[in-house]
Amino acid sequence: MSRKECQGFAYGLLSDKLPRGRLFSPGAIRDIIAFGGTFQYENRVGRPLYDLIMTHCVDQEGFEADFLRKLRAVLVEYSLGAAGPRYHAVTLRHHTATLFRELRQIVFPDRYDYPELRHITIHITSNINEMIHIMRGQLTRRSSWPLYIDTEGTYTKLPNRTKLSLITIFDVSPKMVYLFRTFQLSKGQLQVIKRELNVVEEYRQPVTFGPEKELGCNTRDIQRGSNQSLRDMVHQASQKVISKTETLSDWTTPTLRHDQVQYAAMDAIALHYINTKTTFDWSRDLPRPVDPESRPLFFSASEPTVTQITQLETIRDDLLEIIDGMDWLLEYVIFGNLEDIRTKLESVMRWERYWEWPKHWELVVRNQIHALEDNQLLATGGLNAMLGESIQNLKNVLQ
Repeated sequence: MSRKECQGFAYGLLSDKLPRGRLFSPGAIRDIIAFGGTFQYENRVGRPLYDLIMTHCVDQEGFEADFLRKLRAVLVEYSLGAAGPRYHAVTLRHHTATLFRELRQIVFPDRYDYPELRHITIHITSNINEMIHIMRGQLTRRSSWPLYIDTEGTYTKLPNRTKLSLITIFDVSPKMVYLFRTFQLSKGQLQVIKRELNVVEEYRQPVTFGPEKELGCNTRDIQRGSNQSLRDMVHQASQKVISKTETLSDWTTPTLRHDQVQYAAMDAIALHYINTKTTFDWSRDLPRPVDPESRPLFFSASEPTVTQITQLETIRDDLLEIIDGMDWLLEYVIFGNLEDIRTKLESVMRWERYWEWPKHWELVVRNQIHALEDNQLLATGGLNAMLGESIQNLKNVLQ
């Protein structure tokens, strides 16, 4: 891109978004300004850009005085047509290059802190062989949950003729988010990734927000024609609030900032909240929905096997023995709860249409695991140990 095109991109983007109330992080503003100034700013573009930022961003968190001074230097004081005859052209270019280097080196404080990400592992890779290994391994393992996939783009087309810079994949059961940094891949390598995603699709449903055609595989669009934004839709579905201030940051930097990583991961996790219409407690070994009666839109459970039915029968009988051995006068709360849990497990084994059987039988079992965990907290001694064994046996059913 030429100087005119780079400057035009930065000015066009910010002059369109900022007056309409779009929020940008300081890091995103820095990235856009740095890209637009690839060939140094002309004063007739730089000064209006600086005025836009001062008008709409200066009162936001993170726009510190030192950062604003550096923006003023590159956009106004040392822009072409502003420095005047005091500087030789070569001296001016050298000094401006130093200013832009200092601008790019600014380390911004971390502002994103999603509680979910204290319990969910994030794995970042730019190695194509590692990406292939992950897709052929973890991402093709059986799970009723879909894979939630999101992408991030670049400001301009890459050498591989796309703008695809990042693929984010959230795998619910192992509580893993994968960030595939694809911006350095060749055209041929990117085609390999797309072919592997088509193989993954044979095992797992890819769920996206919008069609995400650049992935090259069939996806289930959870937006389904709605004109709502991801931020609005996840809030409506689960009351979860996510930030979108990193959307237009530079996703091709050598190292992603903390807030970019949190942003990308949360965009994929948010799809799970939209799908289930609830948030989750991720601190549990088995993630626990805040609303246990929630019904996912995308969930591809298979019917329980004979082995699983046999396991459930054994657990049901074990619970009956536990109940028979209890002093219901002393432990009447746990007594009643275990009776309820046993009844719901019985409904699964009898193939009754509890909660749209058979689609949600796994969720019925999952909820009974969480119910047993609650009761284990109330129990002591031998009862506590027996409930712990039943919990583990139910988890084994779902593996």
